[in-house]
Amino acid sequence: MKIDPYLLDWGEIFVESYNTQDCIATIIYNFNFNSASLLDDIFTYSIGHIFWVYKNLPIGSSITVVYDIRNIIVEDSSINKFKEKIQTHLRKLDKSLQTNIVFNK
Repeated sequence: MKIDPYLLDWGEIFVESYNTQDCIATIIYNFNFNSASLLDDIFTYSIGHIFWVYKNLPIGSSITVVYDIRNIIVEDSSINKFKEKIQTHLRKLDKSLQTNIVFNK
């Protein structure tokens, strides 16, 4: 069964921090990128959650998304492909959505 992340009721938004001066929300994810079978689920969760947060932040806010992958062995090419896929998909959803995606190794 395919789940549409935009139809989920995510409830109250949750972020690790929100810089009120610069209007930047920070989200930190800790996923296991070693499992290729989970990448689609990680992608679906990420875009759904990021988009929900964005829609509920003050207008003009941006989001920094940190994927904490310390101690996980993953190819840089896989990381870059995943990052580009996330950014491309989010731009298609809303061109005004500003995200900075970081992989913390």
